[in-house]
Amino acid sequence: MSEEQKTITVSLKVNRRTWELFSKTASERGVSKSRLFSDMVYKNCWIDRREVTGKAVTCMECFRQLAENGDLESAKAAGKAGEELCQSLLIR
Repeated sequence: MSEEQKTITVSLKVNRRTWELFSKTASERGVSKSRLFSDMVYKNCWIDRREVTGKAVTCMECFRQLAENGDLESAKAAGKAGEELCQSLLIR
């Protein structure tokens, strides 16, 4: 049996809301929770709220500077898209 085929059993303690969101995500993607977990770990795909917050602030600051130095309409559109993306990331 290859190393990739070997498995271990783990036990996690998470709050109910987190588990419900995780289960919902697995269902929406049509994968098992085990598969979703391993894919997240393998792809280094999780959200660090502090990191996202810091990057959101940097992003919004860039949009503010763009508005001050250039095309106001484009800056507003970019700022709105960035704001929505950041909110989406922070909520999940």
